[in-house]
Amino acid sequence: MEKKNVVVFGGGPHSKVVLDIMLHSKEFDVAGVVDNIDEAPFGVPVLGKDDDMDAVKAMGIQSAFVAIGNNRIREIVSEKARTTGLELVTVIAEDAIVSEYSDIGKGVLINHGVIVNAGVSIGKGTILNTGCTVDHDCVIGQYCHIAPGTHISGSTSVGDNSFLGTGTSVIDRIVIGKNVMVGAGAAVVRDLPDNCTATGVPARIKRINEE
Repeated sequence: MEKKNVVVFGGGPHSKVVLDIMLHSKEFDVAGVVDNIDEAPFGVPVLGKDDDMDAVKAMGIQSAFVAIGNNRIREIVSEKARTTGLELVTVIAEDAIVSEYSDIGKGVLINHGVIVNAGVSIGKGTILNTGCTVDHDCVIGQYCHIAPGTHISGSTSVGDNSFLGTGTSVIDRIVIGKNVMVGAGAAVVRDLPDNCTATGVPARIKRINEE
């Protein structure tokens, strides 16, 4: 199988994880990184500054991955790449376990040690970070970040642009709204509405976020 020639947008700390997976992948050939930096991790070439899509297209590169941890910025850059005509690829670590009966969107990162069980749907641009688990029939929205060590029980939904902090636990059949931030180590045992921040065991709403 011929490798895809891919540019990575973003050269910050989160990109190290992405590049480490991609550089050892049989699927991708990393052309370089585009970001406002002088040097990219692991000696990968810097092809341009910020999010210069036109320069990338001029090089004949057709595929991209957005390696930016912030949900909102990742969404903005991803949508700009998509409208420019770049194909957003999905990056899955070799040691991740992903059911063939799951639905994984474009531009998703599935990191080392992740488990995605049958019937799961993952929206575009979402990060499933190190060692998190998503049980059967969950629906995770687009441009979410499920942090390391988070465990989401079956038939749960997480709305677009939500962030579940490191070590979050979510019981089954919970509904977490859009633009929700859940603090590290929280235990979510009740539904959470859109645009809120929740922390603690059990998780309680601490404030309402701006949309």
